[in-house]
Amino acid sequence: MIRRTLPTLAALALLLGASPALAQPSNPERNLYETAREMWERELTPNTRAELQPRWAEIEALKGRVATLEGSLAQNDPRRAALEALIAKQQAARTQGSGTLRGTHGGQPGTDGRSIGLRNFEKADALISKWASEGKPMTVERLQEINRVLGTGLQHNGRPPGTIRANAGENITAGGRFHYVPGRYVGEAMQQFTQWYEASKAAGMAPAELAGKAYMRLVSIHPFWDANGRSTRMLMDWVLRSHGLPSVALQDVMVAVFGQRPVSGVPAEKAVIEVTKALEKTLQDRLAVLEGNGQGFATRRSRGGPLQPSRIPAAEVEALFNTLKGAGAERLAERISAAEGAERVALALSKPRLERLSLEIVPTNDILAEQKGERVRISTGLLNEIHARGAGLPAALQGEARARVLGLILAHEIAHAGGIKAERAADAEALRVFERAKVAGPLLRADLRNALEVFSKPTGATHLDRLLGRLGELYRYGTPGGRLAALERAARGEADRLASYRRADGTLRWKALASDGLLREGGALAHFTLALFLKELAMVVRTGDRLRIEEFFDGVMTTDFFKHYGLFALGARGGELLYGRYLAQHLRQGFVSSLLKTHIVLMTGLALPQIVSGEFEGKTFMISVASLGL
Repeated sequence: MIRRTLPTLAALALLLGASPALAQPSNPERNLYETAREMWERELTPNTRAELQPRWAEIEALKGRVATLEGSLAQNDPRRAALEALIAKQQAARTQGSGTLRGTHGGQPGTDGRSIGLRNFEKADALISKWASEGKPMTVERLQEINRVLGTGLQHNGRPPGTIRANAGENITAGGRFHYVPGRYVGEAMQQFTQWYEASKAAGMAPAELAGKAYMRLVSIHPFWDANGRSTRMLMDWVLRSHGLPSVALQDVMVAVFGQRPVSGVPAEKAVIEVTKALEKTLQDRLAVLEGNGQGFATRRSRGGPLQPSRIPAAEVEALFNTLKGAGAERLAERISAAEGAERVALALSKPRLERLSLEIVPTNDILAEQKGERVRISTGLLNEIHARGAGLPAALQGEARARVLGLILAHEIAHAGGIKAERAADAEALRVFERAKVAGPLLRADLRNALEVFSKPTGATHLDRLLGRLGELYRYGTPGGRLAALERAARGEADRLASYRRADGTLRWKALASDGLLREGGALAHFTLALFLKELAMVVRTGDRLRIEEFFDGVMTTDFFKHYGLFALGARGGELLYGRYLAQHLRQGFVSSLLKTHIVLMTGLALPQIVSGEFEGKTFMISVASLGL
């Protein structure tokens, strides 16, 4: 009956002056396809593109750096084995987005579906590597071959692997609710997909954008009867390898868009963002193995928004860096002369690195300063933050103020390149390097504070952002207040109270420190606090030196630490019970209540050892609390 009335309705619409398109009978399946197509053809928003473009540039720089370092490794270089282990781990992570490869489903009765799936995955992986190296174009037939290889020997919803849904009625849904492209339009969608891909590649679309969009488009079509997720992620990896980039494992693989209205699924740009993030992490992890973990003035602070160009000229920054680098080389020569034995040899190994040290200005709004291998990396975001902090000064003073703050940060990285590992020791050495360089006059207290607050209190950051930043830096850098006080003491020329126990790289000789009884005696180091333990433990573990780690724990065992730690644990448990009985009922669950609970637990844990030993004193206790940032 409905079919019979449709022509009448169409004729009536034409008589009333409607357009011929509106007069045609509705085609729900065509509408579904066209709506989905409109979604996946959308361009990135201007803001998203502005945020991602500098990250894509950094990905290209990371790719080149990793390739250069990897190519220079000798066969017996221990970094080669470490890199191979990391790559194997990254490759294994790619399988975690598939239930078949995790073994939860997909196997034929009486077979080991997981083992078969993993073997198929390795074969498909080798296939796309071959195609990428040969520069093979994207075709529907090659996409079918990927699906055929991945699905061989596994359940495939009763259809041969590699078969495309291409007929009317061959429709599938996600969770029974969300409709992928109807079967009658899949063939058309696939032809359009390969044409779009080759045209976009020829037009020079950024690899991360191309891979993300290709993944999102193909998984939204869902052309196969099974293994669509594995096939589309394998396609994404093919795209990346075709551009000399590594495969990636996505944290969130749900990137499909659906055509029914209201429009369902995720924003069409999500896949591009996810691929960008995954590429950054994959390359940064590999670079960390090749160069070692970066050592920085502070933890990197993320900032969004369109990329802002640097307000400080690059030539000005380069000139300052080169002057400080020369002063750092002079200081290193003095430190080598003063060192003895193995420490002198270790310091001498830093000399070639410092000589070859170069500056890289990274185009990102993030606030970044770090030393990695033979590079010091600072961001345009850091330069703009320093510029903004000096904007309120008279114009004649702004240049020198910028040079003092930036100079201290650069000198800290140069100190790391010169073999200093401990952060507080690098701070002290940075002051000496800056003084030797004779740039922009003596450092003022305001300069020291501004250098720290560039990271701890960046303009526009919320109180929560600042708090999270402080907590993240606590065990490596201490509290901003404690670090500022240490910088001020060093700037005044006061001796480091632990100088006689420090190695040439700034780390502590724990055995000597413990055997001298300094940890058990009075004075400023009367109490071996949990904060000191955790901070030094983190430093020792980062060295990767087994003997250094053993020495640390040998030193700790000669102290009263275990007695104090046992009482700390008892006090912490008491604090937890106190919170649960008296406070939790009055607070809503959330971040603030969890933070309050943590603070109460730590504070009671710190107090009990001092109370039991009869040494509790309010001022000392508050120093311990402050050292934990509470």
